[in-house]
Amino acid sequence: MLTKKFGFTLSVCLILVLVAACSSPSVATSVPRVLPTKPVFNVPVATLRVPTLAVPAVEPTVDITVVNNSGKNLCWIYLVAPGSTDFENVLYNVNFVDTGTSAVIEDVKVGYYDVHGLTCSFTDVSKGFNLAMDAQHSVLTLPPIAEISAEDQLAGATVSLVIVNVTATDICSVGLTRPGDLTVILGFYEWKDTPIGLAESHIVKGIKPGIYDITLFDCLKFPLVHVNNTELRYLEHTIRVTR
Repeated sequence: MLTKKFGFTLSVCLILVLVAACSSPSVATSVPRVLPTKPVFNVPVATLRVPTLAVPAVEPTVDITVVNNSGKNLCWIYLVAPGSTDFENVLYNVNFVDTGTSAVIEDVKVGYYDVHGLTCSFTDVSKGFNLAMDAQHSVLTLPPIAEISAEDQLAGATVSLVIVNVTATDICSVGLTRPGDLTVILGFYEWKDTPIGLAESHIVKGIKPGIYDITLFDCLKFPLVHVNNTELRYLEHTIRVTR
């Protein structure tokens, strides 16, 4: 009886073990994921050619010291291209240089220039032409102006007025009047048959030294330029018409 009961019990246990084993969920084996190896591309690298840029040559310059020994206070000192009569195209300039003093014009390109020194009444009293400007010629001295003395005036010396036209309108005459009074005509000079055209000049000679208001007229006697209180006491004066 005991044997049967034991055998029955053992059978039941085996059955229970088998049932438990069959009912247990299966455990999946975890396999690590490995990313595929990236392919290696042997791409040839082209040689980068950088274009060679031409570096422009640097033009040499020089600082010019202007010494005013003209005997006249100058409001403008101009450097222009040789032969130029156009003060609208000034290359270099310095302002307000009293007589006996100096000033520096910096970074002037080495070359040749015409020089003009003007008073505050726009009279061109000091001039130089085709002057070299370089390291060997870095000091520009404006020489004394040829002035008519009192003795020369008593002897009847006269001055010349150079009129330079840098406008597109012809100039045919000039009138000299008492300063501040246009009704008192002290001199009138006309050259209607040979008008002063653009970039041309005309010399009026035989003017008595003195102080004048100066008016320039076109060929229809229409006033173009009026310069007040101009002193004419040098052998030659230059007025540029730049209206």
